[in-house]
Amino acid sequence: MSTSQKLLTAILSMDAYNRGYNAGIVFESSSIGSANVILQENVGIGASQYQEWQSKGFYAVAYQTDYGTVISYRGTDNPASWSNLNPWSNASGSDVWNGYGTGAGAPLTNASRLAVEFYQAVTGIKN
Repeated sequence: MSTSQKLLTAILSMDAYNRGYNAGIVFESSSIGSANVILQENVGIGASQYQEWQSKGFYAVAYQTDYGTVISYRGTDNPASWSNLNPWSNASGSDVWNGYGTGAGAPLTNASRLAVEFYQAVTGIKN
């Protein structure tokens, strides 16, 4: 019995939190059911770009599935700068600085830019 498309994509959306830096659960498998992880280096994401992701609090992962390519973006998960008493700091990947504006309708945040760059790298579509 195969996993339904809705269930699989829901699982993949959660999986972005269990890969890469600051993973919630260390899960190193290269597949989930019939979905295979597309390695970041296979789409041109190198160490320096990955370092930028981390510094901006961004993370994404792509999968090849029976239903096509799925991209899962990690959402805002780092209001950690609150503990530094400076939520507007750009340090440590603060979601307040790098991502909250996207939710408020500002398209030119670091999170938005990195999301578009990753989409273009995975799909090969530019502009």
